[in-house]
Amino acid sequence: MRTPVAKRSAPEQLTRIPKAPRASDVITVPPQPKTNRQRPHTPLNAPVEMCIYRYCDQASLIWDMLQGSDEFKLYQIQLTHDAQRSIMFDIRNSFNDWLSKSHENNPTIPENLQQLEKETAVRMVVTDRTDPDGVGLQPWRTAFYCVDLMNLLILLDGWFQYKQTQIAHEQPFQVQLRPHSSCDIEINTDDFSYQHYSIHERTRILPLHVFHAQPPVGKRITTLNIQISSDTTFDLVITGHNWPFRTTLDAFGIQGGYQGSDNEKRQYVRVWRDIDISDQVTSKRFMEMLETVFKGLCLRVVLDTEPMPDTDMAHFIEKLRGSDSLFFEQVGSK
Repeated sequence: MRTPVAKRSAPEQLTRIPKAPRASDVITVPPQPKTNRQRPHTPLNAPVEMCIYRYCDQASLIWDMLQGSDEFKLYQIQLTHDAQRSIMFDIRNSFNDWLSKSHENNPTIPENLQQLEKETAVRMVVTDRTDPDGVGLQPWRTAFYCVDLMNLLILLDGWFQYKQTQIAHEQPFQVQLRPHSSCDIEINTDDFSYQHYSIHERTRILPLHVFHAQPPVGKRITTLNIQISSDTTFDLVITGHNWPFRTTLDAFGIQGGYQGSDNEKRQYVRVWRDIDISDQVTSKRFMEMLETVFKGLCLRVVLDTEPMPDTDMAHFIEKLRGSDSLFFEQVGSK
């Protein structure tokens, strides 16, 4: 008579122990010598880099919270501090702690970052690891966006004093204040209480690129792709964040469509074909489009190729390069 076999429960039936390889199947390797790998050296002390951009002439265009307040410009301040005791460490909690303590002494100061954004239109953005358009976003880069630049600078001035007392009492950190050429506000350090600033002249090239930080809303950067077809004509493909501009783009006859056939991965783009810059009316209309649609927004401009020297196209591109709101790169430059 056969011995009955007890039924196993579902968990027992699903549990399988992985088999170890047979000894005869293992190929052994000799021990590897240890190497002394040097980690990148972070200095004990370093200056704080603070770069300032005028991000858009109409903040409400890209920030829904400001709808109906079209008179406000939008500014970006990026911060880094590459020191062993960096003031940027855990900045969100650090800034909230400072706001809370400041609010106890002065109730007019918002109590936390959420209130700061709601009451004063100052938003902190800490860039994560995603870079959907491959623009070169820097993970964990911190940026502040605001409509009142001097108000934010005075706020940061108080935070710098707080961080000096907290981690740099014996050797205060220097703040390198670098305005971009687009910055239209005169900055005078006499308005600040922190004593360790170095203010630089306005310039087009800053150590912290405007697109190293995520934008104030979303993660996509509006990009103008200029595809040159001759010495006088090119196609324009607008990729990235283009939804806020749909009405004015339609008015200029710049049509929309999808890139790619995969429904999950395809991207909505705008296309303006065969732009002939030798036609003064067309060339003027293009410049009007930039001003009317984007309102001075910082735009990434990607050239598929450099124009031939001393041609109408070369002169046209050089004119575009003169704009403080257009940031050029060439395909394959990254």
